[in-house]
Amino acid sequence: MRTDAMLDVTADLTIGNQLVMQSDASVTQSSGSDVSIGKYLNMLSGTHYSVSDHASLSIGTQLYMGHNTKFTVKGDGTSIGVQDLTIYGEVEFVLGPSGTGTFDVYSC
Repeated sequence: MRTDAMLDVTADLTIGNQLVMQSDASVTQSSGSDVSIGKYLNMLSGTHYSVSDHASLSIGTQLYMGHNTKFTVKGDGTSIGVQDLTIYGEVEFVLGPSGTGTFDVYSC
Protein backbone atom coordinates (compact mmCIF):
# COMPACT_ATOMS: atom_id res chain seq x y z
CA MET A 1 0.00 0.00 0.00
CA ARG A 2 1.31 3.40 -0.90
CA THR A 3 1.86 6.28 1.48
CA ASP A 4 -1.44 7.63 2.90
CA ALA A 5 -3.49 4.83 1.25
CA MET A 6 -6.61 3.60 3.07
CA LEU A 7 -8.26 0.18 2.73
CA ASP A 8 -11.64 -0.61 4.32
CA VAL A 9 -12.31 -4.39 4.37
CA THR A 10 -15.87 -5.59 5.06
CA ALA A 11 -15.82 -8.86 3.06
CA ASP A 12 -13.44 -11.82 2.90
CA LEU A 13 -10.07 -11.06 1.29
CA THR A 14 -7.14 -13.31 0.41
CA ILE A 15 -3.70 -11.84 -0.30
CA GLY A 16 -1.41 -14.46 -1.82
CA ASN A 17 2.03 -13.44 -0.57
CA GLN A 18 2.41 -10.21 1.38
CA LEU A 19 0.92 -6.86 2.31
CA VAL A 20 3.42 -4.04 2.78
CA MET A 21 2.01 -0.88 4.31
CA GLN A 22 4.05 2.27 3.77
CA SER A 23 4.08 5.53 5.71
CA ASP A 24 0.64 6.61 7.03
CA ALA A 25 -1.26 3.83 5.22
CA SER A 26 -4.17 2.28 7.12
CA VAL A 27 -6.35 -0.81 6.99
CA THR A 28 -9.71 -1.06 8.77
CA GLN A 29 -11.18 -4.57 8.87
CA SER A 30 -14.70 -5.22 10.23
CA SER A 31 -18.14 -6.80 9.69
CA GLY A 32 -17.08 -10.40 10.29
CA SER A 33 -14.63 -10.35 7.39
CA ASP A 34 -11.82 -12.91 7.15
CA VAL A 35 -8.50 -11.68 5.78
CA SER A 36 -5.83 -14.22 4.94
CA ILE A 37 -2.30 -13.13 4.04
CA GLY A 38 -0.12 -15.92 2.63
CA LYS A 39 3.18 -14.96 4.24
CA TYR A 40 3.94 -11.45 5.51
CA LEU A 41 2.24 -8.34 6.84
CA ASN A 42 4.88 -5.60 6.99
CA MET A 43 3.79 -2.40 8.71
CA LEU A 44 6.31 0.37 8.16
CA SER A 45 6.55 3.62 10.13
CA GLY A 46 3.32 5.52 10.70
CA THR A 47 0.91 2.76 9.63
CA HIS A 48 -2.23 1.48 11.40
CA TYR A 49 -4.21 -1.78 11.13
CA SER A 50 -7.53 -2.15 12.95
CA VAL A 51 -9.58 -5.36 13.30
CA SER A 52 -13.10 -5.23 14.81
CA ASP A 53 -16.65 -6.61 14.82
CA HIS A 54 -16.06 -10.39 14.68
CA ALA A 55 -13.40 -10.07 11.97
CA SER A 56 -10.38 -12.36 11.79
CA LEU A 57 -6.90 -11.96 10.35
CA SER A 58 -4.61 -14.87 9.54
CA ILE A 59 -0.98 -14.27 8.59
CA GLY A 60 0.90 -17.29 7.24
CA THR A 61 4.40 -16.41 8.42
CA GLN A 62 5.21 -13.06 10.03
CA LEU A 63 3.75 -9.80 11.29
CA TYR A 64 6.40 -7.07 11.35
CA MET A 65 5.49 -3.80 13.05
CA GLY A 66 8.09 -1.07 12.67
CA HIS A 67 8.51 1.99 14.89
CA ASN A 68 5.53 4.34 15.17
CA THR A 69 2.99 1.71 14.06
CA LYS A 70 -0.28 0.73 15.72
CA PHE A 71 -2.34 -2.47 15.61
CA THR A 72 -5.80 -2.29 17.20
CA VAL A 73 -7.98 -5.29 18.10
CA LYS A 74 -11.55 -4.24 18.99
CA GLY A 75 -14.61 -6.08 20.21
CA ASP A 76 -16.24 -9.44 20.61
CA GLY A 77 -15.04 -12.43 18.63
CA THR A 78 -12.15 -10.65 16.92
CA SER A 79 -9.09 -12.82 16.34
CA ILE A 80 -5.59 -12.60 14.90
CA GLY A 81 -3.40 -15.59 14.07
CA VAL A 82 0.27 -15.32 13.17
CA GLN A 83 3.29 -17.63 13.29
CA ASP A 84 5.98 -15.12 14.19
CA LEU A 85 5.99 -11.44 15.07
CA THR A 86 8.33 -8.54 15.57
CA ILE A 87 6.84 -5.54 17.35
CA TYR A 88 8.45 -2.12 17.69
CA GLY A 89 5.08 -0.35 17.59
CA GLU A 90 1.94 -0.45 19.75
CA VAL A 91 -0.71 -3.15 20.06
CA GLU A 92 -4.01 -1.98 21.56
CA PHE A 93 -6.81 -4.27 22.78
CA VAL A 94 -10.32 -2.87 23.24
CA LEU A 95 -12.46 -5.88 24.22
CA GLY A 96 -16.21 -6.07 23.83
CA PRO A 97 -18.94 -6.48 26.45
CA SER A 98 -18.32 -10.22 26.79
CA GLY A 99 -14.59 -9.61 27.23
CA THR A 100 -13.61 -11.65 24.19
CA GLY A 101 -11.04 -10.96 21.52
CA THR A 102 -7.82 -12.85 20.93
CA PHE A 103 -4.30 -12.36 19.62
CA ASP A 104 -2.79 -15.80 19.00
CA VAL A 105 0.80 -16.50 18.10
CA TYR A 106 1.15 -20.07 16.93
CA SER A 107 3.64 -22.17 15.05
CA CYS A 108 2.69 -24.39 12.15
